[in-house]
Amino acid sequence: MVGCARRRIATGVTARGATAPPDRSTAPPLQIELLLLDLLQIELQLLPSSSSPPDGATAPPDRAIAPPLQLLPSRSSYCSSPPDRVAPPLQIELLLLQSHLHLFNPPIHRSLAAISAAHGPVVLLHFGSCPVLLVFSPSAVEECFTVLVLDVAFANHPRFLAGKILGYDFTAILWAPYGSHWRRLRHITSMHLLAFDNLRVSSDLRSGEIRALAGNLFLQQSGGSGGAPRRLDLKSTLFDLVCAIIEQLVVPLTGETQEQRLIIKEMVSEGLQLSAAAANAGDDMPEFMRVAWHGLEKRLMRLQRRRDEFWGKLIVLHRERRQSEDNGDGIDGEGRETVMNVMLSLQNRDPERYTDDIIKGVMMTMFAAGTNPSAFTTEWAMSLLLNHPHVLEKAATELDTTVGHEGLVYEDDIPNLIYLNCIINETLRLYPATPLLVPHETSKDCSVAGFYVSAGTMLLVNAWAIHRDFGL
Repeated sequence: MVGCARRRIATGVTARGATAPPDRSTAPPLQIELLLLDLLQIELQLLPSSSSPPDGATAPPDRAIAPPLQLLPSRSSYCSSPPDRVAPPLQIELLLLQSHLHLFNPPIHRSLAAISAAHGPVVLLHFGSCPVLLVFSPSAVEECFTVLVLDVAFANHPRFLAGKILGYDFTAILWAPYGSHWRRLRHITSMHLLAFDNLRVSSDLRSGEIRALAGNLFLQQSGGSGGAPRRLDLKSTLFDLVCAIIEQLVVPLTGETQEQRLIIKEMVSEGLQLSAAAANAGDDMPEFMRVAWHGLEKRLMRLQRRRDEFWGKLIVLHRERRQSEDNGDGIDGEGRETVMNVMLSLQNRDPERYTDDIIKGVMMTMFAAGTNPSAFTTEWAMSLLLNHPHVLEKAATELDTTVGHEGLVYEDDIPNLIYLNCIINETLRLYPATPLLVPHETSKDCSVAGFYVSAGTMLLVNAWAIHRDFGL
């Protein structure tokens, strides 16, 4: 093996696969350092290990999930380690110099789709020191999330910096590891917000907000000079609509409602941007290489202080209101069960388990998950209809035939609107709110599509690429 690497140096092949000039003194210092690290990796591969793959799984050599054509010149390109060997801990840091991060250009889901199209439906990548399993095959995705053993194995999420700061040290439902705490939070949100009976009860609330929006738009148009067309900021309008619905189900806002909705919109948008920025190589690098990400950490902490103060005031106001009304059954003044009141009721029974930070995490998750994706999808649907007038005409004809000119469209009419449902499904296919599903992480060694996946591997599912696979 050492001789293999020495011949590599003699022929002028650098660690990145480029040809160096004959004069070795002119080679950049980094190239020389990489060559020395390659020699060190070869020696480290000779160390034995007792780890073995699970039963029924193939234990391939290093990067076995990746196709035979390696995406980068790696240590396995010129010297393969035996199948029963596991990379020593030091090799994890050496991989930082030969990761696949340079292959990605924004938007990242398009870059990952190109990699999957060229190298297969199941590919192993390295984001810094973190192994990442990129899944493009629908059957492999179904295996990961429906098979009981794999569903539990992939139930955890990577411990990103954003989860520690914005997720109250990984206690919010979006960032919490799989366990009793996560199951309790999931039960609360499912039973008190997303249950079928609760959705039926809140149908009038949603219809009322939509009618109010349509009325305001009509009044704004008729109030214009000569009935001339008026510009409409569809993004803000749709966000306000969804936020108005969510707030009445989760936590009614107090004071200047419009101003508070603007604050929520800013916090949600900034939180999504910073979370995406934090889920990068900085989370997968050793501490001594994270200097460049300290500015991002400070921005996350500033945003968290702002969010903490906003939701903390709301909790105090609702707690005082409950005490003055002496109403402990989780029902608000209009007879609706809100998530905030339910959480405060649980806090009265078990204050150590349901702290204010837990309540804040639930509130922030509900608003972030409920507002931005819904507004995003509706905006794309409207844009696609305006850019395809013949589709808009067919949808209008179906509404006139099914509902009529005089009546309003209610949620009970949606199952009968076949063409409209096709428009919604096509919008979700072309422009999913999350092109890459929320990352998961294996908690134990497992097998996916016949390949051995070690514990601690991040799972990325490219929904955008799967939706555009014409072979399905």
